[in-house]
Amino acid sequence: MYILDSMKAVYDILKKMESIPGTNDKLDVLRENKDNVELQTVFFLAYNPKFKYFMTSKTFPEIENYGVPRCTMVTLEKICRKLHSREITGNAARDAVRTWSETFSEESAIILKRIILGDLKVGVSAKGANKVWNGLILEKLYMRCSGLEKLKNITYPAVAQTKADGIFCNIVVENGEVSFLTRSNTLLELESWGQKFKLLNVDNVVYHGEITILGEDGEILDRKTGNGLLNKIGKRNQTQESFEAKLETATGKKLVQLTAKHKIHLAELEEIESNCIIDLWDMVDLDGWMKGKDETPYKVRFTNLQNTLSSPANVDLEAIDTRTVNSEEEAFAFYEEQLANGKEGSVLKNENSPWKNGTSTQQIKFKEIKDCDLRVVRHYMGEKGSEIEMGIGGLELISSCGKLKVNVGSGLSRKERGLELINPNDSSSGLKVIDGFVFNQYDDKIVATKFNELVDSESKETKSLFLPRIVEIRDDKTEADSLAHIETL
Repeated sequence: MYILDSMKAVYDILKKMESIPGTNDKLDVLRENKDNVELQTVFFLAYNPKFKYFMTSKTFPEIENYGVPRCTMVTLEKICRKLHSREITGNAARDAVRTWSETFSEESAIILKRIILGDLKVGVSAKGANKVWNGLILEKLYMRCSGLEKLKNITYPAVAQTKADGIFCNIVVENGEVSFLTRSNTLLELESWGQKFKLLNVDNVVYHGEITILGEDGEILDRKTGNGLLNKIGKRNQTQESFEAKLETATGKKLVQLTAKHKIHLAELEEIESNCIIDLWDMVDLDGWMKGKDETPYKVRFTNLQNTLSSPANVDLEAIDTRTVNSEEEAFAFYEEQLANGKEGSVLKNENSPWKNGTSTQQIKFKEIKDCDLRVVRHYMGEKGSEIEMGIGGLELISSCGKLKVNVGSGLSRKERGLELINPNDSSSGLKVIDGFVFNQYDDKIVATKFNELVDSESKETKSLFLPRIVEIRDDKTEADSLAHIETL
């Protein structure tokens, strides 16, 4: 078994990578050391999106002393799994990490800290690591639809399905464990739903679906409201860390207040989870999904999904509304039916289409109003003399390639602009800036934006959008769309 020398060797490799400026040169160092199992494991533990350790740089304990060489890779793995499984939590977890670290060498303690905080500080993350160790770390895997320009690729009969308008989710069932990962690999803690998938008794598969939220009236909430609630689920761990950190110093009345507030928050999360709806449309072999392609024809995959959901053990899991259409006319009729029922649109798929990571030319998105995801460059203030002059007037947005730029203010709520009523009970009292509002909080965020058409900008050098409207700030995505992709919508 490797002891300190192996951990020292890993540390030296990380430091060498840290000191090299070029990404390719950093990857060369990894390739030179690809047979180092400890190094590979360190990358896996640090960047696997399904592993969360529930600590931040603010809550990580101060390490004052280091011990003698006692740490092995096996020990580090055991510590990480104790934190990930929540076998130890809160103050007990921080105390344990401090105790462990102070028995390790400084090099081993630093490696543990970087793993827990999810940053090895070497300028190479999951994507780079997978270039050296193929498939080591789960990447962002998603099959996009093409636009109507690819409609000629459809052969009939074909599959028409409702296009849900919520948060896309990969439901990964691996060795009996269920993980809910958004398009950007944000982990959603949905324990009760995980139990429902376990009852299906199918292992090593990935279900694809959309999560929406039911409102009090029994109707599905609009995307902005529903996804806002789901983002609270996505931030569950972050909120828990913050609560546990505050409890450390709270006493008396403050402790009582914090505990009561946290209890209310947990009840809210439980209610959100109970109001979730998960509509499923695909079931892909885990190995094929990890490799980025499953050649099984869609009709077979969907039939497998339907058979799985027909299990007597199934609770609340349903396939999305699906119909076989025999012509383009029937496909458009299904689309019009979805719009009439208040849905966003439909998706048309070839029965023999494979699953692939990337854009499929064999599944077509039907949507009346288009939408895209753009990155926030900066905010700009409201027009002078207007009601919102003290708040955010809009956001300057840009595509990933920089070839589309647009300023959008429509769709931002008063609160999102940083404003509130001077007198909450009098709508005519005027507006003031919300105390402590951070005006640049949207910088570099991804914004979902609806629009009607692509148009030339005033400069003619870039494209812009006609009638753009902000739908939501997306915490589930980190990459903007390119103009080339938007042109296909």
